[in-house]
Amino acid sequence: MEVRVSFISIAERKLILIDKKTGEKKDVNVRIGQPFWKEIGTYAACPVEIDGVYGRIPDICSDDLLGSLEAAICLVDKMLTDLTDEERLLYPSGEDYKSHFDILLKDKIK
Repeated sequence: MEVRVSFISIAERKLILIDKKTGEKKDVNVRIGQPFWKEIGTYAACPVEIDGVYGRIPDICSDDLLGSLEAAICLVDKMLTDLTDEERLLYPSGEDYKSHFDILLKDKIK
């Protein structure tokens, strides 16, 4: 699959990854790019990069521009919340990273 090296970033987040065993800290820069049509009216893609953990990953595809953006956001959230038990992800403030979907849906799921 073709992966664009550079892309226009529409959303970014800076985080810190800590190795619980060694205490080593690593900067994590999350970037989601502007969705674009791979084939107009057929399917679209959204570029994603999680530098410091996964790097540039293949574009996330869906039926349209909004779908590819939604899928990219969901994938990034899943990848950031599924780190190993030996890793801890923090906001630059030092607060633990939490899934925004868990926060949004907390009161909606019974």
